Amino acid sequence: MNSCKKLNRIRHIATILLFYLAGSTSLSAQLNVTHWLNSGRDKLIDSDNMGAMEYLNTLIRFIPDLDEAYYLRAVSKYNLGDYRGALEDLNKAIEIKPYFSYYYLYRGEVKNRLYDLYGAREDFDKSIELKANNPDTYLGRGINSLMQKKYEEAYNDFNMAVSLDKKNAHAYLYRALALQAMEKNKEAIPDFDRAIQLSPMTSDFYVRRGRNYMELKDTSSALSDFNYAISIDSINSFAYYNRFMVHLDRGDTLAALNDLNMVIRLDPENALCYFQRAEIKSKKGDLAGAIDDYNTVVRINPNNVFTYFNRGIVYFMLRKWRNAIDDYSKAIELNPEFVAAYYNRSIAWRQLGDLKRAKQDFDKALQINNEKNNNRESSLDSSQLAKIITFKADFDKGNVSVAQNLEMGITAFADFQFTYLPSDSVSNLKLSQSEMIPDLYGHQAENKILLISYRQFALSPDTLEKLLARYDTLNLTDRTRPLILARAALKAMRQNYSAAIADCDLIIRYYPDYLWAYFMRGAIRFKLINLIKTIKSQNLQYYYIGKGPQTKTTNAPEDYDEVIADYQKCIALNPKFVYTYFNLANVEIEKANFEKAIDLYSQAIELNPKFAEAYFNRGLTYIYLQKNAEGCKDLSRAGETGIANAYPIIRKYCNN
Repeated sequence: MNSCKKLNRIRHIATILLFYLAGSTSLSAQLNVTHWLNSGRDKLIDSDNMGAMEYLNTLIRFIPDLDEAYYLRAVSKYNLGDYRGALEDLNKAIEIKPYFSYYYLYRGEVKNRLYDLYGAREDFDKSIELKANNPDTYLGRGINSLMQKKYEEAYNDFNMAVSLDKKNAHAYLYRALALQAMEKNKEAIPDFDRAIQLSPMTSDFYVRRGRNYMELKDTSSALSDFNYAISIDSINSFAYYNRFMVHLDRGDTLAALNDLNMVIRLDPENALCYFQRAEIKSKKGDLAGAIDDYNTVVRINPNNVFTYFNRGIVYFMLRKWRNAIDDYSKAIELNPEFVAAYYNRSIAWRQLGDLKRAKQDFDKALQINNEKNNNRESSLDSSQLAKIITFKADFDKGNVSVAQNLEMGITAFADFQFTYLPSDSVSNLKLSQSEMIPDLYGHQAENKILLISYRQFALSPDTLEKLLARYDTLNLTDRTRPLILARAALKAMRQNYSAAIADCDLIIRYYPDYLWAYFMRGAIRFKLINLIKTIKSQNLQYYYIGKGPQTKTTNAPEDYDEVIADYQKCIALNPKFVYTYFNLANVEIEKANFEKAIDLYSQAIELNPKFAEAYFNRGLTYIYLQKNAEGCKDLSRAGETGIANAYPIIRKYCNN
């Protein structure tokens, strides 16, 4: 079903419930509780879900048995795509208030999204038991039946929803979809018409009716609906995709390609559209363009057997036999009974003169074909393709390899280290983003403050040079050691890493128990090693960057032993200094010691249960290890505590 349409319907239910709950707060609640609840509701209505959670987190922290707060936070998480997080909050709301029908309704919607269809059905039934005249509950249960292909049951529930609310456009829409699913396409048209009459500016309604017309082979009416849908909503990728299908069916390849390009522009991670565009390009002779598109599909969905097979065909057409063989081999690895892949690989081997391998593959193809009565043409029919690339009506994405995290822009939080920032910016920082150190933050210079943060705040070159000049002639004393530490931080900001490390060495030589110097030195060494590795990976000369002219050196650090030693010294000096464990975990990630990194992130979280960045990084690590349940729980906690970047990852990995 269409995810946008469903989400809008659920938001409609949620908005009604927000106002309902506005009057349900206990009379004994104090004024500030009402204020915080109302503020959270207002943020939700304004679609500021992160802002809403800030208010609701505060309420939950001080009043942990306030069911409304958990419910509203569940709505925030749902809107952000964190269905598992929403489920946890709804469970808590129901635990506190087990006889409130709306909570079961909403939990059923969430379970539908998580494909816990049996659990969702139980919740819808319970909601109806508690409140039998709510059309939205029948609508939710009908969708649940539709997902289970129980079309008659779905139709009956949608019928009940219509009888309870004859102006409910979604009830008519879904009743039409149930009829369509039962192949009663002509009977569905009046319900589509009625839904559009009730909600004439909802573009997805026209797309749905257009798809029904496509099944009736009425491409003119379908095209008219898709055109109108686009006129209402010019960024509706689903409308463009369906219009592409009509143009393709009519043989208008240029118009079809234009619409497909538009879908990709709107939805650049849509694997199927790249796949189909590659097919069109190969047919038009644009073989290089086809290869580029197949490469993109492999990046987005590396387990799509047909992408490798089709790309192998294009390489074959380009006479790149080795590339073709590699792709056919990958297709066979993914599907060991893929007759056409064996057959095509045998021809490629023959082109290379390897007749033995050619015969082996040809014989294997014949064996499988005889056993299963397959043929090469049937290996690429559209029904099999649909099973490989998930492309339902709501444009669900195919699975994405976690190895592509960096390409997708998913990056873990960097080390915490010392940095400068303007003092008037301190109030704008989240506590989890930075921390001022008691024996350091008393020092200010040029209205700047030294603090620990994963963020690096840029200073103007003039300010940086002025501060360095001020500190350059300092001698080490009890009073000046924080200033020399600040000087090291400034040098590191200039990428004068050797000079920054020298300042840390100076402090440690005379103050061997000075925690901050070890912490600073470990962070600088880590940054330097990663810089060197990056430069070397690009086959460039590398330099141990220091003050003055940069000179090539042979003793630049290339492993993490010294970094680890510095951080272990920090732990020995203060076992409760939470950022040391976080930074050490990041070192272990670089060394591919993922389980050890998880243990260190866990130690950081144990010391600070609100350490959002540690939840985020641990969550990414779990997902990389394909432990999605643990990873999604961590990412939900990270998002709940203010890291908005968690939600795109949750939507990609946590709702399958």
